[in-house]
Amino acid sequence: MENGEKLITCSTDEALHYIVFLARHVPTGDISSVILIVLMELSFQPHLDGFIYLRDSIERKTENQRKRVNVILLELVAFYHSVVDYANIEQSIRHCISSAWKRRNEVKWIKYLTSDFYAEGKPSNAALISQVACMTELWRNCQQAK
Repeated sequence: MENGEKLITCSTDEALHYIVFLARHVPTGDISSVILIVLMELSFQPHLDGFIYLRDSIERKTENQRKRVNVILLELVAFYHSVVDYANIEQSIRHCISSAWKRRNEVKWIKYLTSDFYAEGKPSNAALISQVACMTELWRNCQQAK
């Protein structure tokens, strides 16, 4: 895949444990809450602009798993927030990820994002958005299976 984005699977035992936890504790259909919980657990700081953009990017990616995390997705988030240049969105997300990476709890990052994903070091914007969107989609599938 282009731009460093790769296919990420979330079906490890660690990720499934997390999905089962969310399925028990988050109301059906509340994707925003699931994304918020994931980001907070991973030490993301909600006061950063990138947090809101990251949350919205993950939500949009969850809505359409086939859509690639690229300029079009970031332009959509920029339009939604009335930001003229999508590069500002990308930079804010990158800063938010860097900040969370510095403050991270390694056990949670491995548990929630799988050890294979974590082993590669600090994730790119596209990789993190894709991974959390994938986990959110698994949560949605668990909710529908109830």
